[in-house]
Amino acid sequence: MLDPVRQGTRTVPINHVTGRTGIAALLSEDVEVDERTSDVPLDTLIPQEYAVIARAVPTRRAEFATVRCCARQRPPVAACG
Repeated sequence: MLDPVRQGTRTVPINHVTGRTGIAALLSEDVEVDERTSDVPLDTLIPQEYAVIARAVPTRRAEFATVRCCARQRPPVAACG
């Protein structure tokens, strides 16, 4: 069962069975989730990553850098199948 709960200034869902909140409450427990409330600097990107978003608007570049930072903090996972 999902119900909203306040976390700071935002309302996020909470799964009362698993105790997970936010986007994690909507996903199965075997899915890893990392969340940031602010963007990371663009200089955290490796050159190949920056090349992918070089022509994007600044907000998209910041979002991309944050997602890549979160992804690098997770351990590698074996491919499915």
